[in-house]
Amino acid sequence: GELISEGDMFFQGNHRRPDIAFLSARQIAAAASGENQVPEFVIEIISGNDQINRVHSKMRDYENAGVKVVWHVFPELQTVHVYGGDHLDSMTVCRGEDVCSATPVLPEFALPVNVILAKPAVQVER
Repeated sequence: GELISEGDMFFQGNHRRPDIAFLSARQIAAAASGENQVPEFVIEIISGNDQINRVHSKMRDYENAGVKVVWHVFPELQTVHVYGGDHLDSMTVCRGEDVCSATPVLPEFALPVNVILAKPAVQVER
Protein backbone atom coordinates (compact mmCIF):
# COMPACT_ATOMS: atom_id res chain seq x y z
CA GLY A 1 0.00 0.00 0.00
CA GLU A 2 0.87 3.67 -0.05
CA LEU A 3 0.34 6.85 1.90
CA ILE A 4 -1.46 9.21 -0.49
CA SER A 5 -1.20 12.98 -0.03
CA GLU A 6 -4.36 15.09 -0.52
CA GLY A 7 -6.23 12.61 -2.71
CA ASP A 8 -9.86 13.31 -3.58
CA MET A 9 -12.06 10.71 -1.87
CA PHE A 10 -15.69 10.20 -1.02
CA PHE A 11 -16.84 9.13 2.43
CA GLN A 12 -20.51 8.06 2.34
CA GLY A 13 -21.07 10.45 -0.57
CA ASN A 14 -19.23 13.37 1.04
CA HIS A 15 -16.19 14.67 -0.83
CA ARG A 16 -13.12 14.95 1.37
CA ARG A 17 -9.41 15.48 0.74
CA PRO A 18 -7.50 14.02 3.70
CA ASP A 19 -4.01 15.45 4.16
CA ILE A 20 -2.66 11.87 4.10
CA ALA A 21 -4.54 8.60 3.61
CA PHE A 22 -3.34 5.00 3.46
CA LEU A 23 -4.63 2.84 0.63
CA SER A 24 -3.70 -0.83 0.35
CA ALA A 25 -2.34 -2.19 -2.93
CA ARG A 26 -5.76 -3.77 -3.58
CA GLN A 27 -7.49 -0.42 -2.97
CA ILE A 28 -5.07 1.40 -5.30
CA ALA A 29 -5.82 -1.12 -8.08
CA ALA A 30 -9.58 -0.75 -7.51
CA ALA A 31 -9.29 3.07 -7.50
CA ALA A 32 -7.43 2.91 -10.82
CA SER A 33 -10.53 1.15 -12.20
CA GLY A 34 -12.72 4.02 -11.00
CA GLU A 35 -14.01 2.45 -7.77
CA ASN A 36 -14.24 4.76 -4.75
CA GLN A 37 -12.05 3.55 -1.91
CA VAL A 38 -12.28 4.43 1.76
CA PRO A 39 -8.90 4.45 3.50
CA GLU A 40 -8.65 2.72 6.86
CA PHE A 41 -6.02 5.19 8.14
CA VAL A 42 -6.12 8.99 7.72
CA ILE A 43 -3.82 11.77 8.94
CA GLU A 44 -5.06 15.35 9.20
CA ILE A 45 -2.69 18.26 9.89
CA ILE A 46 -4.66 20.73 12.01
CA SER A 47 -3.65 24.37 11.54
CA GLY A 48 -4.70 27.47 13.40
CA ASN A 49 -7.00 28.26 10.47
CA ASP A 50 -9.04 25.04 10.74
CA GLN A 51 -12.55 25.48 12.07
CA ILE A 52 -13.52 22.99 14.78
CA ASN A 53 -16.94 22.29 13.25
CA ARG A 54 -15.35 21.32 9.94
CA VAL A 55 -12.82 19.08 11.70
CA HIS A 56 -15.63 17.30 13.59
CA SER A 57 -17.71 17.02 10.43
CA LYS A 58 -14.82 15.27 8.69
CA MET A 59 -14.42 12.94 11.66
CA ARG A 60 -18.10 12.00 11.50
CA ASP A 61 -17.76 11.25 7.78
CA TYR A 62 -14.63 9.18 8.39
CA GLU A 63 -16.27 7.17 11.18
CA ASN A 64 -19.50 6.58 9.24
CA ALA A 65 -17.50 5.36 6.24
CA GLY A 66 -15.48 2.87 8.29
CA VAL A 67 -12.10 4.57 8.74
CA LYS A 68 -10.37 2.73 11.58
CA VAL A 69 -7.56 5.12 12.62
CA VAL A 70 -7.26 8.91 12.39
CA TRP A 71 -4.35 11.04 13.53
CA HIS A 72 -4.92 14.75 14.13
CA VAL A 73 -1.50 16.39 14.08
CA PHE A 74 -1.35 19.75 15.87
CA PRO A 75 2.02 21.31 14.95
CA GLU A 76 1.36 24.51 16.95
CA LEU A 77 0.49 22.51 20.09
CA GLN A 78 3.19 19.88 19.51
CA THR A 79 0.65 17.08 20.00
CA VAL A 80 -0.98 14.30 18.00
CA HIS A 81 -4.46 13.01 18.83
CA VAL A 82 -4.77 9.35 17.83
CA TYR A 83 -8.32 8.11 17.30
CA GLY A 84 -8.96 4.44 16.79
CA GLY A 85 -9.36 0.97 18.10
CA ASP A 86 -12.85 -0.48 17.96
CA HIS A 87 -14.23 2.88 16.81
CA LEU A 88 -13.11 6.49 16.46
CA ASP A 89 -14.64 7.47 19.83
CA SER A 90 -11.49 6.57 21.76
CA MET A 91 -8.64 9.09 21.61
CA THR A 92 -5.11 9.22 22.97
CA VAL A 93 -3.14 12.46 23.20
CA CYS A 94 0.54 11.98 22.37
CA ARG A 95 3.38 14.41 23.11
CA GLY A 96 7.18 14.47 22.90
CA GLU A 97 8.55 10.93 22.76
CA ASP A 98 5.10 9.28 22.98
CA VAL A 99 4.68 6.86 20.08
CA CYS A 100 1.68 7.23 17.76
CA SER A 101 0.54 3.98 16.19
CA ALA A 102 -1.66 3.18 13.19
CA THR A 103 -2.71 -0.14 14.76
CA PRO A 104 -4.83 -2.08 13.81
CA VAL A 105 -4.50 -0.89 10.19
CA LEU A 106 -0.68 -0.67 10.03
CA PRO A 107 0.80 -2.06 13.27
CA GLU A 108 4.34 -1.50 11.95
CA PHE A 109 3.65 2.22 11.35
CA ALA A 110 4.49 3.86 14.66
CA LEU A 111 6.34 7.14 15.17
CA PRO A 112 7.19 9.35 18.15
CA VAL A 113 5.55 12.77 18.12
CA ASN A 114 8.92 14.55 18.05
CA VAL A 115 9.74 12.69 14.81
CA ILE A 116 6.32 13.43 13.27
CA LEU A 117 6.73 17.13 14.04
CA ALA A 118 10.43 17.40 13.17
CA LYS A 119 11.17 20.05 10.59
CA PRO A 120 12.95 18.66 7.55
CA ALA A 121 16.45 19.86 6.91
CA VAL A 122 16.58 22.34 4.05
CA GLN A 123 19.42 21.95 1.60
CA VAL A 124 20.49 24.85 -0.54
CA GLU A 125 22.23 24.03 -3.78
CA ARG A 126 24.82 26.48 -4.99
